[in-house]
Amino acid sequence: MNHYYGLVVTLSVASSLLILVVIAFALTGNFSVAVATYFGVAVLRSIKAPLTAAWLNQNLESETRATIFSMQQQADGFGQMGGGPLLGLAGKYLSVPIALVISAVALIPALALYLSSFRLAEKRSK
Repeated sequence: MNHYYGLVVTLSVASSLLILVVIAFALTGNFSVAVATYFGVAVLRSIKAPLTAAWLNQNLESETRATIFSMQQQADGFGQMGGGPLLGLAGKYLSVPIALVISAVALIPALALYLSSFRLAEKRSK
């Protein structure tokens, strides 16, 4: 179970950092900071992708694994189709920084999912 805890903690930290870095990107007025945070977002996303796949693989049976990964990709696509235009409207009518902060806030449910998974794993280990 230690490997699982480590994975969930790493995903939680990476998600928290991603939220903070996106907010920093949104609110900075400095070009150098914007470039650094842009690359920070890219690095954090590239770190999270294989870890998320490993996290899902640990809890799935082989018969359902492909279906769950497909559903994950579908949910991501639907979220982009639904959220993208709304964020575009926020960017147009409010401001781009506000739209970027909203996009960072939209990542919080993933963090909540990792934390609830951690609590569930603690209950199972008792």
